[in-house]
Amino acid sequence: MAYHSTSGIANNTADFFSRFRSFIVNTVGWTVLQEDLGAANPFLYLSSSGENGRETVYLLFDKFTANADKICVRQALWWNSGTSSAVQPAGSTGYNYVATKDSTTFPYWIFADLDHIVFVTRIGTIYNAYYFGTVKRYWSSNMALTQADVGAGSNVVVPVDDALYLAKTSSARFRGGRAGVYRGFEQSTGLGDAEMLAFCLLKCEESGISDAAKAWRDGRRMSSAITMIL
Repeated sequence: MAYHSTSGIANNTADFFSRFRSFIVNTVGWTVLQEDLGAANPFLYLSSSGENGRETVYLLFDKFTANADKICVRQALWWNSGTSSAVQPAGSTGYNYVATKDSTTFPYWIFADLDHIVFVTRIGTIYNAYYFGTVKRYWSSNMALTQADVGAGSNVVVPVDDALYLAKTSSARFRGGRAGVYRGFEQSTGLGDAEMLAFCLLKCEESGISDAAKAWRDGRRMSSAITMIL
């Protein structure tokens, strides 16, 4: 889907927050997890499954009265619907925010799709730009999503939503509940051999896995030698 955009002159921070909410939900299609724009500390928590329908993006927008002239933004690992709360939200009110004005007008521009949100506000003569959403991947976006918690042990069966994405791998296993290890990494990553080599060696050495690094150094083929830490 192409980017949507909107612009205008906001009366103040509260008006901007309301306009952003209408645009990102009604026009772009993000989902509201929780909101209260009329609270003493207004907030808007959003989620998106991305343009491909398989992402998990959680953005938390807060207008704290203690932080004047800004809307603070955090990103969460996931959303616990049982407790209606964000899990492991990350961000700093001092660095992750959209500059606004609480009591005067200011122009703004917003560009967004289901993967990204870009803000530009002009406060006085200064233009402020901000980006929130997914980051550029250096691996294939064709991914199988687990359908249940992964338990510890050997020969653990992990149900996924689409096993076709694993068709190019010769085997798959999980270690210590930390990460999946796939042999025969799919070659549709877009990385060149040199970049993939450097990335894999780094990840293998970080994880204490020496066989994959040795396989690379022995010059084996990419399709059968790479061990990728996801």
